Amino acid sequence: MRLSNECCSILRTLLLSFFLLTISLSAFGFNSNDDNDYVTVFKAGDEVCTPITIKTPYGTYTLISELRIPKSLSWWEAFDCQNRKLMHGESTVSVGTGQTTVRTYVLSTLFPSTSNENESDDNGSEYDTDSSYDSSSDYDTDDSETQSMNNKHKPLIDPSTMPSNNKYSEHTVSLINKVTEGVGMMDWSGMHLGISVGASRMFGEFAELRLMTSDDYAFSAYGGVGKDWLFKGRNSDKMNWFVGFGFMYGEDEEPSQMTFGLSFSDNAIRSGYSLNFDFDYRYYFDANYRFGFFGGLSLGVGNFKEVVTYDEETEPFPGKFVWDVRVGLTVRI
Repeated sequence: MRLSNECCSILRTLLLSFFLLTISLSAFGFNSNDDNDYVTVFKAGDEVCTPITIKTPYGTYTLISELRIPKSLSWWEAFDCQNRKLMHGESTVSVGTGQTTVRTYVLSTLFPSTSNENESDDNGSEYDTDSSYDSSSDYDTDDSETQSMNNKHKPLIDPSTMPSNNKYSEHTVSLINKVTEGVGMMDWSGMHLGISVGASRMFGEFAELRLMTSDDYAFSAYGGVGKDWLFKGRNSDKMNWFVGFGFMYGEDEEPSQMTFGLSFSDNAIRSGYSLNFDFDYRYYFDANYRFGFFGGLSLGVGNFKEVVTYDEETEPFPGKFVWDVRVGLTVRI
């Protein structure tokens, strides 16, 4: 009976927090339905250098061949892969009774630049201006690309600092370096936030902040904190935390999202940290895909601190199996 009363009290607290958050966001205009029946489509022309960067009131997006934004755009700007501005070009509008209005733009023409105007006025200076501009820009590009490549290949963790006879240390360091290298190579344009509250076996009652890009196959970074008042794990007396990276599948026009990720945590069921493989499913039930619920599973190795430091030749494997189930409510900003 006491456990039942505690569960009811915690559930009421979570629901109250979620509803207060919903009301606050609605007050600031996050729950507007003005654009539900309007989609703006961008297509890249054959002669345009991609990827194209599109700036809008709702964020920055990346266009490769075709991009759909479920909004009516009051303004937008487009730039090709060399940061040259593109003209709006031809557009078409599809309108039907009771159907979604679709406006399509085809980006195929650069804005006239100052150098192009000079070429039409003075053919004699054309070659000198172009050659001097191109050579300097080429050198700048090469230098920046070289510096960028050096930064990408610099590992986050030096493998020489780990025990030489521990294969788990080597594999872990290699995995962390590959993940961080992948993070640096991702396109973070069009990023948005998600805030979630829920209950978990590993973290108790927790709150999470999640960053996501707006591509169909988006990159995600997430982290959160919790305290185990409900399940009373062996480490329930301390505050728990987790951080992770993952890949999310879910189009902007669809109400559901799936995320596969890898996280590192200090949780309520195992001491010495845990390395976990995470799966999350989120479903947004309102018209703007702002508010919804989520469920997730995790499998991993606990007591990870000793896993990467033990002597493989003389000591038994100290890792402990961990698992997690979690549910909760989420708001997408």
